[in-house]
Amino acid sequence: MLERAARRGAYDALYKEELTAFLLARPAAFDVVVSADTLVYFGALVEFARALHPALREGGLVVLTLEALPAGAPQPYRLHAHGRYAHDGAYVTSTFAAAGLQVAPPVPVVLREENEAPVQGWLIVARRPQAEVASASSARVAP
Repeated sequence: MLERAARRGAYDALYKEELTAFLLARPAAFDVVVSADTLVYFGALVEFARALHPALREGGLVVLTLEALPAGAPQPYRLHAHGRYAHDGAYVTSTFAAAGLQVAPPVPVVLREENEAPVQGWLIVARRPQAEVASASSARVAP
């Protein structure tokens, strides 16, 4: 895939690295991270979320898609026979929040059709908060 992408000539750079290691090696490098149909190959998302937070600049945004577990599923994620994971929306929200991100409620979406049936998913949007700035009225001034 990287060779095909390189032939297109549309990219400034292409990388072949493990995702969490890639993010951890690039602190405060990104204003926006978009991940479509990538995290369906991850079960637990804790390491990804922990790597994502420091890779985003303050106010940085992440937009991603995941396959959705049906409401009321007993586990936070499950591997399907087709080799991709589906995730519970509450699990995703709590995992990203625990990593210090502000997470919007997951939005149900149809990701694609598979065997002529819609694949239900989540659109997740989260942000690394801006650092709190002390207000001028609370700043101490030396005499």
